[in-house]
Amino acid sequence: MLHIRASGPRSDADRGTVVFIHGFPFDGSMWEPQLDALPEGWRGLAPDLRGFGQSPMDDGTGDAPSGKRVGNGIAHADEPVLTMACLADDIAALIEEECDGPAVVCGLSMGGYVALELHRRHPDRLRGLVLADTRATADSDEARENRLRMAQTVRSSGTRPIASAMIPELLADSTRVARPELVDTVRSMILGTPPETVVAALAGMASRHDSTGELPGIDVPTLVVVGEHDAITPPDYARKMADGIPDATLAVIDGAGHLSGLENPGAFDLALREYLEGLD
Repeated sequence: MLHIRASGPRSDADRGTVVFIHGFPFDGSMWEPQLDALPEGWRGLAPDLRGFGQSPMDDGTGDAPSGKRVGNGIAHADEPVLTMACLADDIAALIEEECDGPAVVCGLSMGGYVALELHRRHPDRLRGLVLADTRATADSDEARENRLRMAQTVRSSGTRPIASAMIPELLADSTRVARPELVDTVRSMILGTPPETVVAALAGMASRHDSTGELPGIDVPTLVVVGEHDAITPPDYARKMADGIPDATLAVIDGAGHLSGLENPGAFDLALREYLEGLD
């Protein structure tokens, strides 16, 4: 059972529901600015993905996804692996249980990988897609090697070293200078993620499906969002992804890095509101 933050009761969703999927290695609290800013008649759900935040790694039966299923060398055979398919199936179940029909799914970074996998596996659960600061391509060999080194660091030293290494890449320079409280929030989310979950998600992301060839088949209204200064998935990546999806809209968030919804929530929320109004 996933822990869920909700913007209001189910009865408030007379226009629809937005399910927000967080990035790595965070939790659903990163979407609080968006939950507070949805248009009237829209309900927001921001789950903690399996193993993150307040959600357990196992599915309630005592079992967690096995590392034996993924031969990328990142997770050991006795370690769990959080594949994008596993996480997408969890979101599909959440939509079935919590929503009155298909939902708009908004995923950032790893959450975008999950959203694309959800479209591939459960297209009937989707009313619309918001792909924020993410990419459709699979990991390169270099990216997989980086994930392997990160997993080894987490096993030996915990999550503090990766928090120090990731924050300069996650946040724009101007954000780090002007908003130290946000830097502390991001660091706290990373440090609050169990090392086991970090390794499991690294292995899952490294083995994820390449969705590039499936972009032309996305047949729900799609908004692609990217921070102006995103160093991990730069605007050029977002433009190419938007160009590959029929009738997709692109929004570039001024002054933001990879965590565009946290760094410039006003601009992100405006783009999301305009997109949701367009669905009506």
